[in-house]
Amino acid sequence: MIRNRRKIKACIENAKAFQTIIQKHDSFQNYIESFNPRESFENLIILKEELENRFSGLGKITSYHFLTDIGLPVLKPDRVICRIFERLGLINSREQYLEAIIQGRNFAEATGHPIRYIDNVFVAYGQVQSKEFGIERGICLETNPSCHLCGARDYCNYYSQQSA
Repeated sequence: MIRNRRKIKACIENAKAFQTIIQKHDSFQNYIESFNPRESFENLIILKEELENRFSGLGKITSYHFLTDIGLPVLKPDRVICRIFERLGLINSREQYLEAIIQGRNFAEATGHPIRYIDNVFVAYGQVQSKEFGIERGICLETNPSCHLCGARDYCNYYSQQSA
């Protein structure tokens, strides 16, 4: 980043935007809460779009990651989660970020676990290495997935295509 003039400029502009928000709302938390993001999914999406427009370098997936990190009920629809959800037929393509988030929320509601936990479990399941959940090697990898170890293989489109 240090040698990337565009990123340095974005950091400066973002700091100014952050300062303006704090001057207007007294804190960044107050600014976030002014959107009532826990009140409805629509409000959460409005906040996401506002953040993307206000801050440079905050794209589609990074904005969801930020919202997840500040404790809002959303998962980040990164390539790992979208790959798993597509293979399971929960989304039709890996670019269906909003649908992936809805599916993540459905998992959280069905299991009673926080959506952040759901996010972490799926990422651990699909990353090359993730010892956080006792998984030495990810299972649902992009290449050479370990379908024989997967408890969801009977529901997996990828597995059914490979075994046909």
